[in-house]
Amino acid sequence: MKRLLVLICSVFFINTVMAQEVTLTNTFGADVDNTSTRDFILVDSNGNKNSMLIGDRIQLDVGTEDFDGRVRLNFSSDKTFSLKGYGNVRPVKYLNIAAGNYFFWKWSIDSAYLMATEDFLSHGKLLDDDGVGAVLNFDTDKVIYQVAGGIGASADTDANFGLQIKIKDISSSFGATFQNVTENKRTISAYASTSIIPNFTFNIGYIYNPTDTWYICGQQNSIDYCKHLYTTVSQSSTQHLIQASVGYTYEKFGAYTDLMIGLNNKYYNNGNFDSKLNDGIPVYAAIKVSYNVLDNVVISTQCKYNHWLGTDKSYDAFSVYPMVSYTTKKVGTFNVGARIFFNAEDGFNGFNIPFTWKYKFTIM
Repeated sequence: MKRLLVLICSVFFINTVMAQEVTLTNTFGADVDNTSTRDFILVDSNGNKNSMLIGDRIQLDVGTEDFDGRVRLNFSSDKTFSLKGYGNVRPVKYLNIAAGNYFFWKWSIDSAYLMATEDFLSHGKLLDDDGVGAVLNFDTDKVIYQVAGGIGASADTDANFGLQIKIKDISSSFGATFQNVTENKRTISAYASTSIIPNFTFNIGYIYNPTDTWYICGQQNSIDYCKHLYTTVSQSSTQHLIQASVGYTYEKFGAYTDLMIGLNNKYYNNGNFDSKLNDGIPVYAAIKVSYNVLDNVVISTQCKYNHWLGTDKSYDAFSVYPMVSYTTKKVGTFNVGARIFFNAEDGFNGFNIPFTWKYKFTIM
C-alpha cells in the first residue's frame, strides 16, 4: 500500500511538470465547509465570543490526457495541519488507477448527491474515501458504465466495490457500492436518479449499516458537527438508512431539499446490531434556496434539522445559515454569512460567522 502511494506521488510530480493544465486555488479565512477549520467567529447563547480563527487552504489540480490529480494543504492559526490528495492514472483508454489518502468527490455516484447539503456521504463513492483502486470507465454514445474495485487505506482487507450506470437519453443514473466487504462492519448502498422532468432532479438511495455519520450522528460518533449542535444529546444510529434529495432550478433561482431517515435505532457493535432503546430513530432534513441577484452576487439560505423519532423533542436541533457570495473580476470570490443554532432544550444556542476569500490561478 505505502509503496503504491509513493509511486502515485511520484507520478503526480512528474505529471505536474509535464501537465497540460495546472490550477492553484487558495481559500483564506475560516469556514467549516471550505477550510477544514471551525468558523471564523463563534458566539454562544450568552453572547460570549471565542477567539477568532484564521485558516488557509491551498489546492493544486493537475490534468493531462492520461492523468489527473489533486493535492490540498490545510492549516490554521490554532496549529492544525492536514495534507490530502490523490492521483488518477489512465494507462489505457478505459482503465483508471487511483490512489490517495482522500479522493474528494472523484468517482462519486451522481444519484448519491445531497443537493441541499452540498455533499456526498462516503458510501456514495465508488472507491470510498481513500486507498488504492481501479475504475473501468466505458463512455458510449448512449450509456456510461463505471465499475470499480479497491482497498481502503486503513487495512489491507478493507475491500470496496462500486458500480454506476448513466443513461444519457433519459437523463437518469443508477449506482451501488459495497464497502468493507471483507469485514463484519460491511456497508451496502444503492442509488437512483433522474432529471427527465425539466428543471427538476430527483435522487434516492438506501444504505445498509451507514458508518458515515457526519449528518446522521452515530452511537459512537464524536464528529464536531454533532458535538457542536448536540452538547447533551444521547446520539443514536440506525442499521438501515433511506436518503432522498430533490432539486429545482429555473434561471437564477434554485431550491433543494434533502431527507435522511433511519428505519430502526440499532447500531453496530462487535459484529452485531444492538438496539439502543433510549435513543430514537434518527432523522435529518435540509433545505437550501439560492438566487443570483446579479451575475456576480448570489444570496442563499440553508436550513438543517435533526430529530429522533420515538423520543421527546428535547434533542431536536435546528440551524439556519444565510450567506452572500460576491465574485470580483480580478481578485476572486468573497463569502460571508451567519450560521445560527437552535435546540429544543435551550432555544437559541449561539451563532457562528464564517468568512472566506477564494481565488484561483491557472498556471498552465
